Amino acid sequence: MISCDLAPNEQWDDALASIKILCQPWRWYGKNEILTVKKYILEHLKVSNAEIHFFLTGRFALYYLLKSLNFKKGSEIIVPAFTCEAVILPILALGLKPVFVDIEKNTYSMDYNNLKSHVSKQTSCLLIQHTFGFRPSDQEKIIELALKHNLVIIEDLSHGFFNYQIPSIIKKKGEKKNLNYFLLLSFGRSKCLSSVFGGTIVSFNKKIDKNLKTDQKEISQITYSHLIKLLIYKPIVFLAKKTYNIFGLGKLIHYLYRNSPFFPLEITQKEKNGQLDQSLNYHYPNALAYLLLNQIKKSEKTNRKRLEITHFYQKELSFPKTNDILIRFPYLVKNPKKLIEIMKKNDIYLGRWYEQVVAPKDFLLNITGYQKGFCKTAEKVCQSIVNLPTNIDLKDAKKIVKILKENPD
Repeated sequence: MISCDLAPNEQWDDALASIKILCQPWRWYGKNEILTVKKYILEHLKVSNAEIHFFLTGRFALYYLLKSLNFKKGSEIIVPAFTCEAVILPILALGLKPVFVDIEKNTYSMDYNNLKSHVSKQTSCLLIQHTFGFRPSDQEKIIELALKHNLVIIEDLSHGFFNYQIPSIIKKKGEKKNLNYFLLLSFGRSKCLSSVFGGTIVSFNKKIDKNLKTDQKEISQITYSHLIKLLIYKPIVFLAKKTYNIFGLGKLIHYLYRNSPFFPLEITQKEKNGQLDQSLNYHYPNALAYLLLNQIKKSEKTNRKRLEITHFYQKELSFPKTNDILIRFPYLVKNPKKLIEIMKKNDIYLGRWYEQVVAPKDFLLNITGYQKGFCKTAEKVCQSIVNLPTNIDLKDAKKIVKILKENPD
């Protein structure tokens, strides 16, 4: 099967890594692999003046960062109107107000011109999302505007870690200063690097580092039973994918697994109802860092494949060429549901990031304060978008493009 949503990163070696660490419980709560991941992140970003803070999820990484910043209740946090609940729930949980800015058509990230009219005296923070891995076309202008208004800047690199370069305007601030500038990473199962769960804050501010370290002391270690649930995810899902069409064996494995108490939900029902779920609030365990390192070791090869497939889609589907490494390729069609059904018949399962301005589609959007018609470009994109997989072979990409051209509507 070819899938955007069902563990798109997982290969046989990821399943094997999970089995290996499952058999070594004495390494589950150490720090060796976590320190190696930290070193890799700093070297990749080419920074020496940053501190990295690990959490079980990206949403709690964002939660504790916002908490450490001590914003007044009701302070406004500007976000793009094409995002997910993991960005919005920490804002709401702290009594802060998300303010939605429309997106630009080419990168699906925050539109600079629309942003300018939304900065107010109540604005405290700006969250810049690198959607699908695209670098925002006006990134420097956006950051310059934020600095002009003394706003805290958070760049969400959950989709686009490998494309990131520190903006020149931030470099000019110098390494010795405490900057209100932070990076957010997520290592969820569908991100550019996956350890099933995981998230980090890269901080350039020593005062906030101190606050984050204080908060982390109150967080518990993940339980053995919960960690085992995460560690068995990769081998079970890999087996399901490989046997998906062998007399329906994989479909049965996936169905039974998803409906069992052993399946770790990516989004809980509590979160869909608008509450930050504390069952995901733990330290990031060394065992998951072990899984992450396996993905890091092969990331260069994976990224070459993603870039090759992205360029192929762009050429064949008449899109402007980009050298950004995309974890999904966004494609707009008149009837997404029809196309998805056609693809399913060909054993291809497309994604739908995002079906509403705050995904998933069954998330209670009204609790965010968003009003219909407020961000028209984002709403239009949500009605039309499908995602094409990029971590696939060229043969499979050709099959996808062939079907798209045969079904232009």
